Amino acid sequence: MYAWVHYDPIPARDDLAKALVAYFTGHLGISTTMRAHEGIGTSQAHLTVSTAPMTISVSFHEPVSWTGWLLYTHESTQVGAGMSYVRGTVHTEEGQLLASFAQEALIRPLRQTDTAIKAQARL
Repeated sequence: MYAWVHYDPIPARDDLAKALVAYFTGHLGISTTMRAHEGIGTSQAHLTVSTAPMTISVSFHEPVSWTGWLLYTHESTQVGAGMSYVRGTVHTEEGQLLASFAQEALIRPLRQTDTAIKAQARL
């Protein structure tokens, strides 16, 4: 999955720029893994499927500075046993690799019993 993201303004401080880049790395990971399975999608999250990121790691390869847009790529490499693994990269418009990331996430069906979460109580 590919996502072009534009931040405005772009922080001048390196630590804030890294935090901003890292923030979005976890947003599309779970939906990337769910796209491969017919009948399951992000619209079901917290309704019939429970999802949660478990770990996210981000490695920065260059000093983080850019102008314009960033391209986030997500690739689901494994889904099974209620878990998923996604890896990805962040590039500038010019193709410079800024960061690589990995995410492990939980994806499980909600129980359909009398102890299930009521619809109005779900996030």
